Amino acid sequence: MFMFLFLCAILAAIVAWLVTQKSSKGKSKAIDNPRGPSHYRPKKKESKNSSEGVAPLPQQSQRATLRKPKDTRSLIAHEILSTERTYVGQLHVLVSLYIFQLKNTKKWGITEGELRAMFPDIEVIYRYNHILLSDLEERLDLWDANKTMLGDVFLSFSHWLKTYQTFVNQYSDAMEIITEKLEEKGKFYKLEEEIKKKDTRCGGGVYALLITPIQRVPRYVLLLKELIKHTPATHPDHAQLSEALAKIESVANLLNESRRAAMRKAKVFQIDSHIYIPENMVSLRNSTGGSSSVMVQQPFPIPLGLVEPTRFLVRYAPYHCAIGGSTQRAVKAFLFNDSLLVAVVHEHMDDGRFSAAASSAGQSRASKRISSLATGVTTQPYKPPSLEEEDSPDTDLPPGLYEPLFFSTLDCVEIKDPGSDALSWNVTFGSLDMSLSSSSKEQKAQWLKDLRTFKAQRSKIALDKKKRISRR
Repeated sequence: MFMFLFLCAILAAIVAWLVTQKSSKGKSKAIDNPRGPSHYRPKKKESKNSSEGVAPLPQQSQRATLRKPKDTRSLIAHEILSTERTYVGQLHVLVSLYIFQLKNTKKWGITEGELRAMFPDIEVIYRYNHILLSDLEERLDLWDANKTMLGDVFLSFSHWLKTYQTFVNQYSDAMEIITEKLEEKGKFYKLEEEIKKKDTRCGGGVYALLITPIQRVPRYVLLLKELIKHTPATHPDHAQLSEALAKIESVANLLNESRRAAMRKAKVFQIDSHIYIPENMVSLRNSTGGSSSVMVQQPFPIPLGLVEPTRFLVRYAPYHCAIGGSTQRAVKAFLFNDSLLVAVVHEHMDDGRFSAAASSAGQSRASKRISSLATGVTTQPYKPPSLEEEDSPDTDLPPGLYEPLFFSTLDCVEIKDPGSDALSWNVTFGSLDMSLSSSSKEQKAQWLKDLRTFKAQRSKIALDKKKRISRR
């Protein structure tokens, strides 16, 4: 009997030892080659005792922050993490400082329906990107360029990217409601000003924050392509990275048309925010042929009134302009689907909201390029767009403030072409004659084609409106 009990005890000890070994091996495998991020499965609820009432930002990995990458693959991985921190931080501002306050404090006068329309699915997007950031922090905390995998993290995240579709589709409507609320100079305007002062990430206000989800998905594609490029085919992460890229690219393609339309409208908001009226009295010619005078006390962006529900940017380009026989000036011409703006760009003036990020002197060439891909903000000096880039919604606008020389809807101007040999073309507005000199014949031909196309569309809309009125 004693011998039987002794053998049972030995057997139990062996079983316990085997279980312990299997558990420790499983943990090691989860670190080196995890099957999938646990964050995408149900987890314990976030604490609701947060002062902001929303899930706090994930703990920033000190090891990942302090470690200096030595190889390109590590550099790209750290750039993915760094830019995801920035992006999730911006989403956190939208959720905690805007949505949470508007939802829980009635004094701001925003209804639940208006709130959903102003910030469509932002809370959902924040939730999933919060999870992605947590996964990236964990992986980069134990980073080994030869072993650590990110493909499975992005593969799991790719299933949730379709949540961006609702946001992209409703972006334009959201901007219209927000613009209306801000122009009222009421309670929402006061909240916006309070938030800008409270958090440095809000320098550009709600407009700048809401454009970030639209910009982010294409950046994932670019960054994953760079990561795959510097991941050997024999690396355990190569296959899953390639699969994740394929899935994210397919979602990006689905979003692309909606995203392009949203970006074209977003450019109107951005240009309007850059408008600068000098200290002296300036007469702005408007679409009715009259004029309005504006006086300001100091140089600062003042909305020109560019934002309209159906207006979007078609193309922009640098030109040389002469009005009424005056000396030519370097300008930027902005063609919208219904109007034309010609402005002098003061590149060394900025209100701080849209200035390009300056590159540090110690950054390597690879680091600058990867940072540019990740953030969408170029670290290189501003470069005018090529003819192929002029009509791209992803083309960067020139930095600085825009002093308007001319602005009119297309139905109030006449377009004149002096001849095929000339690089210049003319815009006539009443008694005013403006000459614009193109950089090439191809540029001139494309601008005249677009101007005439959208001018004809504008005229047709006006004619159809007259017909409807006459039938009443």
